Amino acid sequence: MHTLRDFVFLHDPLLVRTAVARFEVPPILEEHDIALLRFEMITPDSFMWRLALDNGVYYLYAEDYIPSLRYVQDIFSRYTESTSWEFVPPRQRLVFSASTPVRNATVYNEPEDADSITAVAIDSGPDFVFLARTAEDCGTASFSESAPRGFTQ
Repeated sequence: MHTLRDFVFLHDPLLVRTAVARFEVPPILEEHDIALLRFEMITPDSFMWRLALDNGVYYLYAEDYIPSLRYVQDIFSRYTESTSWEFVPPRQRLVFSASTPVRNATVYNEPEDADSITAVAIDSGPDFVFLARTAEDCGTASFSESAPRGFTQ
């Protein structure tokens, strides 16, 4: 079974749709209900997707080791160049010690705020995955100049 991380090699939008569907978002019934606007490998073990969904702009972030929820919040704020975003909760809350990133790791030091992490994350293979909805305008989201870190002339 493939994980979200496999998107790096497979470029299969179903991997993204499957992960997003595990969060509290409207059902993704058709392929066109979600649009992949950007994918970026930030480090060899961290990944960001920019998505148009439900008339909003969302960011999906995956990483294997999460030291704290503050760490993830900082990544979203820096990446989106904004603090106008909010986590989307998962449909089913994780149990930290039973999550695949913890079970598959040789060593995983549980963060002090693990309970806060599991309130906003899902697992996918070796990664914790977070979804955030931004205040970005979905109507202009496909134009790079309206995207954080986008191309401008």
